[in-house]
Amino acid sequence: MRPMTVLSVLVCFFVFGSFIFKNQNVLQKENQEEDSFECSVNGKEVILKDAEAKYRTITGGFKQLSISNDKFEAFVFINPSVKRIELSETDNHNAYVRYLEPGTDKLFKPVNGFVDIQILDLEKGLVSGIFEMEMVNRDGAVKKVTVKNGKFVNIPITVIKE
Repeated sequence: MRPMTVLSVLVCFFVFGSFIFKNQNVLQKENQEEDSFECSVNGKEVILKDAEAKYRTITGGFKQLSISNDKFEAFVFINPSVKRIELSETDNHNAYVRYLEPGTDKLFKPVNGFVDIQILDLEKGLVSGIFEMEMVNRDGAVKKVTVKNGKFVNIPITVIKE
């Protein structure tokens, strides 16, 4: 075989091989974002698996969306829609968020921050958005928990008919 032919075959092999591996990495990244609830808590990355959401009608005809996972005791929205919700210590009419500190069972609530619901598709049964907040615990000494770079992506919604 001529050297030029061997060189051409090797170049084609590497180009084709890198294309395959590049596409596999893109698919893996996309799959990682399916049904994910991720954030940074006090600088430590947290990835929560098996998050789920429930959508129901509550007293007064209000709609309620609850996202549950194993770190946030409550991640609840009243009359949810695609919108940004400001979180504060005194106003919890639109959102109710509580974080359960691992190992201590101390409950933290936001003093400031936001949740931005970016996708709410009841037909497909999915909710996605981003969030950041500072939270405090009022039991005993005041301790602050900072949550940054939070996102929930394609969390499946179960619509409960009552």
